[in-house]
Amino acid sequence: LNQFWVKLLCTFPTMTRMLFVAVSLGMLLFAAGTVVPEKNLALDTPLDGEQLTGGKNTRCYKLELSDETVRKVVWWESPKLLIRLDPCTGYPHLKVSVYGCPSEYKTVYEFMSTKMRNDAVISKKPVPKDWEWPGDVETLTIDITHKTYFIEVQNNPRQGVTTQVPSEYSLYVNAFDQNSTATASKATPSKKEDMFPLKYMSPWDKKVSQSNTSSAGSGIGFGGGDSSNIVTLRFWPPGGHAAISASALAELKKKKYTYSVYVLDITTQIGDSKTGFFTSDLGTSLFADICPPANSEICTPLKCRSCEIDYPKCPKEFLTDCTETTLNIKKLKDALENATVPFDGRLKYAEKWTAWTVCGTRLTLDRVDQNKAVEKYDTNEARRAKEPVWFAQEGPELVYDPDGSGQLNLDITGLVDKNNNVYLVNVVVKDEASAAASGNRTEHAVYEFMTLQMQTPRYQTPKLKSTDYAVIIGVSVGLGACIIVFVVVALIVRHKRKQRLQKRIRSKK
Repeated sequence: LNQFWVKLLCTFPTMTRMLFVAVSLGMLLFAAGTVVPEKNLALDTPLDGEQLTGGKNTRCYKLELSDETVRKVVWWESPKLLIRLDPCTGYPHLKVSVYGCPSEYKTVYEFMSTKMRNDAVISKKPVPKDWEWPGDVETLTIDITHKTYFIEVQNNPRQGVTTQVPSEYSLYVNAFDQNSTATASKATPSKKEDMFPLKYMSPWDKKVSQSNTSSAGSGIGFGGGDSSNIVTLRFWPPGGHAAISASALAELKKKKYTYSVYVLDITTQIGDSKTGFFTSDLGTSLFADICPPANSEICTPLKCRSCEIDYPKCPKEFLTDCTETTLNIKKLKDALENATVPFDGRLKYAEKWTAWTVCGTRLTLDRVDQNKAVEKYDTNEARRAKEPVWFAQEGPELVYDPDGSGQLNLDITGLVDKNNNVYLVNVVVKDEASAAASGNRTEHAVYEFMTLQMQTPRYQTPKLKSTDYAVIIGVSVGLGACIIVFVVVALIVRHKRKQRLQKRIRSKK
């Protein structure tokens, strides 16, 4: 066959032969490509600690299904491939191709591509807003039609940011039969919930809240008072929620879950009216009706006394001596509720922290140590060197609410309240039994992070309660009655003195 092609080529003129060779070499070079897979992926084997640093903006991986897997998959009714990307830092983004690395070849699948968003709309599935998904978990569920797939992770900075930030992430791939009926004896998963039962557990209230303080809304807590350096966190164990039955709660308490807690001071990023994330927002129409004009002296250190009275919804905060402190996050959240990017969206700031994934929470937030105190670190590398501290569900540190509601309580210390400090707080839960069940990995899940603001002590005019008004009214009525009695007695005495005086004058006459 090779001799045939040589003889055929020799029959062509010289220029034709040169053109043929050039085209052939070009096709070979194109087929080889300049971007090649750096690692091979295996099913159900997480790849952790992957990084895009030092100007490297893409990393390509090759997944080649084994012959054994192919023989098994061809008998499935609806074979699917699940690809999950968990960011730890930065904005890694997921693309897949069947031809080669997506940065050089046609991208067949891309998370939140136009096609994916349109398909979600047609299927009446929720579509995340533009600010919600960058820097967050990305998953692709695709049909298994090929033996080989090229999966690429790219640095994809959020809108409005031109500089690349280092990205770190974990990558997981597995195959499942979507139409199969999962049973306890069947190893083949039928949905992503089978692969991540803890992460996708439902129903489960994942909100972290604060105990013994006035409620400031979902995901926000306020500290303060005599025990401002002690904060009691509350959260449900996996599967817990307000409507859980007593029998289901009793079963939850038997589970072998352990928890690690993380905190990060973001006071500088929240800032005041001159520095921080929200300075540009204060001059917009969103704040026009709740804050004074920019050229006004009201709600400034020059004239702060009337700010809380004249503009009670304005997020500016001042101490007794009119020193400006960090903005009030509850008022900020209310003011930005209808903004294009709300308060929570501005806190998804993966350039500095990733408080919404397991690895991001552990890498970018400060851990709570075995003494239940916050350990502060300056770099992610310093945090990486510290192993998580796990509190057992049945241990002495975590206690269930005394009212039996089922929420876990944990007291933590080390929070500062000198400048209305703001903290991100989150919890990671680990299923100790999952490693034995899967034989390959221990499953973790992360809660929804809470924004906690400590309140700097300052003098505030005490607010009167109904009992106080009753006392004031009682005292006023009593005092009024005493005055009336005094006046009446004085009038009577005066009248009697006048009568005695008149009698004396008559007797002298």
